[in-house]
Amino acid sequence: MKAWWLGSVLLLLAGCVGREPLELHLLSVEEPAAVATGTPSLHVGIGPVRLASYLERDHLLLHGEGGRLAFSPSRRWAEPVDSAVARGLVAALEGLRPDLRAFPHPWPRWREPDLRVDIWLWRLDAYLDGRVVLWAQWVVRDRQGRQLADRESRLEGRAGSPDPAALVGEEGRLLRRLATEIEAILPPSG
Repeated sequence: MKAWWLGSVLLLLAGCVGREPLELHLLSVEEPAAVATGTPSLHVGIGPVRLASYLERDHLLLHGEGGRLAFSPSRRWAEPVDSAVARGLVAALEGLRPDLRAFPHPWPRWREPDLRVDIWLWRLDAYLDGRVVLWAQWVVRDRQGRQLADRESRLEGRAGSPDPAALVGEEGRLLRRLATEIEAILPPSG
């Protein structure tokens, strides 16, 4: 009996030897230091965020030469990419406009947004050479569903190194730039 138990433990430990530790990466934006004053007067719903199907993965993908995609089983997103994009845009927009309150889709039942921003994320790519690309189409609609704007954003940046943490950080900076483009066409509140 003890031999069986000891053998099981040794097999379990052997399976763990040589494995890289799991790294979870969180897509985040650096919010500006805006100071909220009073009650927000413009409510904006973010989403739904729709992803290109290759982005619907929990592993970080890196682009190599010839259109190859590589991933490491130990490097993963800490949350679904669509949720991370919506959360990041909410934080960035609220940081850019203290008079604005944003909600990710699905928004609370008690608060129908004045405007909503539907997003199609076609690319959120990190390359082994440190280049990062974000390509999104987004539509702003009013409460009645009328389209107020239809835009496409193609943004590119470069991380300081091909390290996954640096690449994810640059993806967050591109997401912040997308929020700046969205905020620029939102009407003044009031």
